[in-house]
Amino acid sequence: MAGLGVGAAIIVLSLIGSVIPGVGCCNCLLPIAAGILAVYLYTKNSHATVDPKDGAMLGAIAGAACGLLNLIIGAPLSYFVNSAVMQAQFAQLRDQGINLPASLTGFALVIVFGIIGAVVFTILSTIGGLIGSAIFGKGTGVGGNPNVPPPPPNYGGGSTQPPAGTPGGYGSGGGGTYGSGS
Repeated sequence: MAGLGVGAAIIVLSLIGSVIPGVGCCNCLLPIAAGILAVYLYTKNSHATVDPKDGAMLGAIAGAACGLLNLIIGAPLSYFVNSAVMQAQFAQLRDQGINLPASLTGFALVIVFGIIGAVVFTILSTIGGLIGSAIFGKGTGVGGNPNVPPPPPNYGGGSTQPPAGTPGGYGSGGGGTYGSGS
């Protein structure tokens, strides 16, 4: 769920960035930030350890949400905002003798670039998820891997048995009747 919310927030920032001049060059960093933020929000809410595989999956979900919302909202908005500029550029190409097929002009071109953008968003957010798992993936250990058994009771030292060869301990030869020949 964190991935979908992050994807929606990043696409809104991306749309704002595409309208403001000079900010659009930073739009490629937003999907990476989405992947990192998705891992952060997941570890904040669950306190679980996130390995790189899980971080990549969280980043991919955030990137897919970014790409899908960009395709649904961003591509039509881009077409309507920039259609006059696109038509002027196509007219310049026709004046230079370059004729594009009718299927590549207008809205179809915007959809093709929207699909390519969705794939790029997913790839960059996956990279961001890997980075996020390296930064925030430690967790607190609560809710860790259920397939790993806990360590034995005396793991790491702290034995309560006296060392061998001490009176009353194992191997002392004295005390009790076991092994004394009586």
